Amino acid sequence: MGVFFKKAAQGMAITAFVVILLTFVDGQLAFTTGIAAAAAVLSVLLFRLTESLSDTTCRRLQVLLCLLQTVFMAVLAWQLAVEPAWDFGRVYQGVLDITTNGRLTYTNGYFMSCYNNFFLAWILAFPFKVLSVFGIGPLAAGILLNIAAIVLGCGLLMLAADLWFSWQRGTFFGFSVLCFLPLLTCAPIFYTDTLSMPFASFGAFIIVLYVKEKIPRRWRFVVAAVSGIVLFVGFKIKPTSLVPALALAIGALLWQGKRVWKYLFAAVISMLLAVAVYGALEQHSGVIDLTELSNDHLTTPHYIMMGLKGTGGYNLDDHMFSASFATVEEREAANWKEIQTRLKEYAFGGYLRFLFGKIRYTWTDGTYFVPNKLNIDPLKDGVLQRWFTSDGDLYYIYRFVMKGVQLLLAFGMLAAAFSKDQLNWSLCVAVLGIFLFLLVWETRSRYLINMIPVFLLLYTSAIERIYRYIGKFRSGRKLQKERSHACK
Repeated sequence: MGVFFKKAAQGMAITAFVVILLTFVDGQLAFTTGIAAAAAVLSVLLFRLTESLSDTTCRRLQVLLCLLQTVFMAVLAWQLAVEPAWDFGRVYQGVLDITTNGRLTYTNGYFMSCYNNFFLAWILAFPFKVLSVFGIGPLAAGILLNIAAIVLGCGLLMLAADLWFSWQRGTFFGFSVLCFLPLLTCAPIFYTDTLSMPFASFGAFIIVLYVKEKIPRRWRFVVAAVSGIVLFVGFKIKPTSLVPALALAIGALLWQGKRVWKYLFAAVISMLLAVAVYGALEQHSGVIDLTELSNDHLTTPHYIMMGLKGTGGYNLDDHMFSASFATVEEREAANWKEIQTRLKEYAFGGYLRFLFGKIRYTWTDGTYFVPNKLNIDPLKDGVLQRWFTSDGDLYYIYRFVMKGVQLLLAFGMLAAAFSKDQLNWSLCVAVLGIFLFLLVWETRSRYLINMIPVFLLLYTSAIERIYRYIGKFRSGRKLQKERSHACK
């Protein structure tokens, strides 16, 4: 049964990645393929360099890479800073509301319709207050926390690569992160996409520790209990941050079931207890007035309905349609009815074409929609805005280049999916999970941001496979020449 499940999941992941690659077929394919090929050559050369380094050098280099990543993001955040707007701005105003008044007042209405964002506003209030003691303003505080979250999220997966593969593989991953501009340009926007990143990486990292038996036996249940609480926090910030942990937990059960199941069970129990405790705290905190939640809350059918129109992304008309109903019951009934109507209008063939377009919209955008958000209320108008905001006159160059890089990432994920390695299998299943979820849900390339470290780690594995194949090919050619000379 376990072997069948492994192969079935692997087959589904390979199919999903092939479909993603097919969505790149358009009038720009020659250009994007050229960019991807150039980036692949540079990656192989860089991998060859990192393979020649000692473990000690790699450890020191990884610290330097994290510091450089922090510095680069700080500079980009300073130059690309924006006035918080859209949902990002609403959460920011909610944090200010809580830190000033001790509870939500003028922002309470927003969190009634977008209740899923309340948790983030609540937990950000404390570090904002602490940092204000040191004279750090709220916007700067949010950016600092965001940079820390991104560096931590990437750092945890780099350590996972060190433990699972080698220090050299982890170092190559660190270089990939440092060169991945869409991730670095996220620095000014402290929202769920980036603030959930360390939790997405944490789930993968902690399971690697268990599989590799790096945690002392007497601490394993304690670590499992704490991990459940941490993963609950990540889930509340952004539910998709739990996907890597779930995928690696499945992989651990399939490969090392007898050794890890009791710790996974402890983590699940801890997470359920955290859910109960949080519910009680929220009810009695007085921070949010939940009186109107039953009337204003946008529920699951709304987001599924939005995911069935146009490109499958956010749609203002759909939002206003759902908001026009007085109660959740009326809203859900109307949403489900509209879902059925849209599916009937598509029919089977039309729905498949729609899904293909939705996948293209989500997975071929190598900028991850960040320039569109940096274009809203920028605080400066400088050289970087010309490249990294969607209205910049040089943005089209950046967009085309990153589309080529995204094509290479997709190819890397496909190559990694053929690996029999447990970690690669698990991470491919995690990406498959996100892929299937966004087929149904309202989608946008921005929703993939917290998975970027996972994409880059799979890409690292793919480059390693290509490097080994090149080595075998060269060795074969060399042996063939030696034999031909011997015959002469």
